Amino acid sequence: ADPSSAFVAFLTFAEGAGKLGMAVDVTRSGFLRVSGVEESGPVAFYNMSAPTHALIREGDMITSVNGLEGDAQKQFLALQAGGLIELGVCRPLLFTVGGLDISGGRVLGLDVVYHETSTAAYIIGVREGGLVHAHNQATLEARVREGEL
Repeated sequence: ADPSSAFVAFLTFAEGAGKLGMAVDVTRSGFLRVSGVEESGPVAFYNMSAPTHALIREGDMITSVNGLEGDAQKQFLALQAGGLIELGVCRPLLFTVGGLDISGGRVLGLDVVYHETSTAAYIIGVREGGLVHAHNQATLEARVREGEL
């Protein structure tokens, strides 16, 4: 996550009123990942008046819901409860790892899990001997780590 991009968003959502206006992936990392934003609903209403830097966008990470941090399942349930919802949101830190040539039987060396409705894969392991592990050994920045999407 990019901590410099963090912001707080307040939404009002009536329990049982239908959709919140965004789709989220429940991660194992203790946050929700915004996998889509709809054109109507409380999120769209919030986005209409929010400053550009604080728009809720696909790919954002919801790090807290009404103060709940570290448990994506509980955050998801809190979203569904309705009322005034306070979201802690930040943008992912995006980077590209280049030069990973998998020809000749070389492998990336990543263990990943995903859900069929998700738009992201969750890294559960970086194996020694894989190309990603070698990349991580060669750099202090832009490392690929367990627990990332």
